[in-house]
Amino acid sequence: MRCSRYGFVGHIFRIALGLFLISFPGAKADTVSGFAKTECWFGSSRDRKVSCGILRVPVDHFDPDGRFFELPVVRIHLTKGAKSKPPLIYLTGGPGMTSHIQTAQDVSHWMNFGAEILFRRELVVIEMRGSRASKPSMMCPALNDPTQLYGLTQTGSNAAAEPIKIEDLWKACRDDLARKGIDVASVNRHQIAHDIRVLAQGLGADKISLYGISYGTTYAMTIMEEFPELVADVVLDSVYPPEATSNIAHTLALRRTLNKYFSACQKSTECASRYPDLERRFFDGVKNLSNSPVDVTFSAGSDNSIVQSVVVDDELYLAALREAMSWHDMQGWIPAYINAVDDPEGFPFGWLIELYFKFGFYKDFSAGAHYSSFCYDLPADFDGCGIENEFERAEMESWGLPACNIWRGKRADRSERKKLISSIPALILVGELDAVTPPYQARMAAAGLENSFLFEFPTLGHDILSSSDCARQIVLDFLRDSRERPHRKCLDSVPELSFETFY
Repeated sequence: MRCSRYGFVGHIFRIALGLFLISFPGAKADTVSGFAKTECWFGSSRDRKVSCGILRVPVDHFDPDGRFFELPVVRIHLTKGAKSKPPLIYLTGGPGMTSHIQTAQDVSHWMNFGAEILFRRELVVIEMRGSRASKPSMMCPALNDPTQLYGLTQTGSNAAAEPIKIEDLWKACRDDLARKGIDVASVNRHQIAHDIRVLAQGLGADKISLYGISYGTTYAMTIMEEFPELVADVVLDSVYPPEATSNIAHTLALRRTLNKYFSACQKSTECASRYPDLERRFFDGVKNLSNSPVDVTFSAGSDNSIVQSVVVDDELYLAALREAMSWHDMQGWIPAYINAVDDPEGFPFGWLIELYFKFGFYKDFSAGAHYSSFCYDLPADFDGCGIENEFERAEMESWGLPACNIWRGKRADRSERKKLISSIPALILVGELDAVTPPYQARMAAAGLENSFLFEFPTLGHDILSSSDCARQIVLDFLRDSRERPHRKCLDSVPELSFETFY
């Protein structure tokens, strides 16, 4: 079976920050779990609005054996009276993405984030278990190296012309973690739910609010299920509900969003004229890439002085396209990138691949944490062999799903995939053009949340809060009083999508 090296997608604010593995002073050295306040690791902060700590939790909450994760936590107090409302705990997605709290620049970003949406609340950002800055980390360097993953070469380098076989990289990652004594099945939504329970206790919070983004919404809904008495309210941004894990079709959702672009382009005189018969040309082009991958050369480096080259097949192209569809300023260009597969020697195709390597390939992504969590939630009988449709096969492999056959982690029982029924107030945000967690999944979640408010944002893709001033206003309204439906007037003035073209 062909397997993918392109499935590492995490969608958190699209910022390129230099992160370093560092020591976190002051963590407790005993065998007790809990939260301990520490000095901030990004330097002495004179800003009393920021404090730091380490959350120490068992590797396995259900069968503790003396092993622990130590997870960095940053607390941001922006407004007077913040303790009068439950703290808002941010749950990042991926799964396996870092929360970006390692540097002063990172924390400045979070302070800006909090200033836009918080109302008398403390913002708490935690590094998830197994991610880059957790101890231990489940990072696997080879799976963050485009030279080994893609066979990426650059002028004057001695890099191998061919990527290492992806199955060998997955096995090496799994085996290396096992040699270090790290349980490759130690990251899943139930363990993370218990991490957050311990964090809430350490914060002295009787109630907490949750903000989940992408796969973080899966974690948030699991916390709602397991600890409903703890959760005051939730914001679910780009929702992937646990019940969606029952069918692999909910993961292979790219075609639904592509159909929207095909239809919208056909209705646009300029787009239809520039890109006629877009749907047929797209699927023919993907099939051609599967049969005959192409070599693409592009510029890299801050001054574009480096020339890089990579062989692009259908899987890499779909990964790059899906990532571009998630960038909030890119929607107008998507028909051009869809059409580009019809002419992989042309500029638009090469430009898409260049953008992917510059902004869409996450070198701070934890493959171990990703596969531990993602594979846990795949249907128990999924092995990738029953997918006969060529496009769905390529999409499956672009997500890296065949790795789960190698990972040998636990799989969730069918009983764990049921619809969440809850009266906890919930704000649900989704983009009309989300190619990762499309709108029907938000409606699927909302059907069981009796006190939920769902807002669909026209022309937007994945990660709504970072894409829309209107979304930030709606979240602020909700966090003021989660019992009342937020004002949606700003949605009435969202501009229509206009398509761009390359000439």
